[in-house]
Amino acid sequence: AESAQAVISQPVLTTAAGMPVVNTSVAGLSPARTFYDGWNGITSCDRWLQDSVDELMLFLNTHNTRPLVGCQVEGWHHERRTRRRRVVR
Repeated sequence: AESAQAVISQPVLTTAAGMPVVNTSVAGLSPARTFYDGWNGITSCDRWLQDSVDELMLFLNTHNTRPLVGCQVEGWHHERRTRRRRVVR
């Protein structure tokens, strides 16, 4: 893993808001200590993040994953069909 400053200076791409996106396989993961709360997500008060903007950007790239969302749907369906028949007598 390279230093955060070297990795952030060469992003894979930059979003419209100016946030650099890096390849975490090259950059490695952020060394900042995190705490996971199932409801609020990941939090950290680590000094790594308070002292360096590059480390903060690497932290956001490390933990910027889409949440898994599941859904179970139950319901019923009703159809009404009509048809016309010609009766020959």
